[in-house]
Parts: sequence; C-alpha cells; structure tokens
Amino acid sequence: LLIVVLHLFSCSYHFYLAFENSICKHYITEKLWKHGYTHYVVPIVLKREIVEQFAPPYSFIAADDFRDPADLAKYLKYLMENKTAYLEYFMWRLDYHVVFLDGVHHDKLERPWGLCQHHLEGKRYEDRDHLENDLRAFFASKSPDFYVRGIRGLVERWLRRVNADGVYLVD
Repeated sequence: LLIVVLHLFSCSYHFYLAFENSICKHYITEKLWKHGYTHYVVPIVLKREIVEQFAPPYSFIAADDFRDPADLAKYLKYLMENKTAYLEYFMWRLDYHVVFLDGVHHDKLERPWGLCQHHLEGKRYEDRDHLENDLRAFFASKSPDFYVRGIRGLVERWLRRVNADGVYLVD
C-alpha cells in the first residue's frame, strides 16, 4: 500500500473523466477499466446508479451526485487538499482487482462489456444451462450488428471460463 501511496502523490493526474458515450442501463464505458482502474487515478462517471452495481464501493466519483459542475469541481479541489479523503478512493484495491479476459489487456472483445467479467467473477449459477440461458437472453435482445462486432466470440470465451460448478474462473 505504501508504494501505491507514493505513486499517487507523484502522478500528474489525480482524476479521470470516464464518461459514457451512451447512457444505458446495461452499458458502462471501457474508460472506467482501461483508464480509471488500471491507473492510479479516481475515475469520474456520469451516473452512480449504473456503475455502483458493478464497481467496487467507493472507487469512483459520480457526477450526478453533484448539483452542477461547479459543485463537482469544489469537491475535487477538496480531495486534492485533503490527501486522507483522496486516499479513501483507493482502499477498494485491498479487496478487489481488475481482471481482463486474457489476464493482461482490455481487448477489443471486452470493450463493450468490460464490467461483465467483474460482475461474473465468483458468481454461482445453479448449473451451466442457467448461465447459458442468462447470457443467451441478454444477447438475444441486441441488434444483429452487435454480434458482427465480435460479441459472439466474447460469449464463447465466457462459457469456456465457467467450470462445472457454474463458477466464473479467474486466472
């Protein structure tokens, strides 16, 4: 943790705007993972209610928690002046970690659904059929070009990583 603290205070940037291009109940931008959680910055997202169900607690700032951009700016300034409060946004790293399907990179197949793997990590299903039905129902609701962009391959990779007990495996 000491290394993390030293790194935090030597960084040029302390926050990252991880704003979604589209507001959707089931979509969270890859920017949260790729730039927010893989670097030592505090990501700022647009909508708390969308992100909080998938992200570690107290790991991001939600713009919609503030009345206007000026209030958000005041809070960011407060965090910069109060290092203890700023460091609280990194305590999640003691209990959580970011996992990518290939173990290292946030690849093209994951970009639309980078948070799904975090959500599935350690989740138990009654059986493999239940998991497959959940995934098939979700993906059946998408337009055809959704699959053209490579999502079908992502589903296959997910299914290969689920063991016989229905647990999503992490390397």
